[in-house]
Amino acid sequence: MDITLLDGRVLARRLDPETRTPGGVLIPNVAQKKSREARVVAVSALGHMMQCGTRRPQPVQAGDTVLIGQHAGIEVRYGGEDLVLLTHDEVFAILERPK
Repeated sequence: MDITLLDGRVLARRLDPETRTPGGVLIPNVAQKKSREARVVAVSALGHMMQCGTRRPQPVQAGDTVLIGQHAGIEVRYGGEDLVLLTHDEVFAILERPK
């Protein structure tokens, strides 16, 4: 992907929301919430600037599956895809890292 992210930004693709409850009940489209899981597409190579003036490398990398807030980030359309642009502090956890 030809995009350069700045200052600790993370570009991710939300994973498809759950369509069934754990009990197997089908959830209608109007009741589905945005997925809180996303796959990282790109990260800022510069890392993010800390308050003390030093740069800290990104803890996530492209391909990671991460946990984000339901309303986190800015929804963008890039290259025909719906993506979410996040700051480093909107990523709560790394759920899975590719091997």
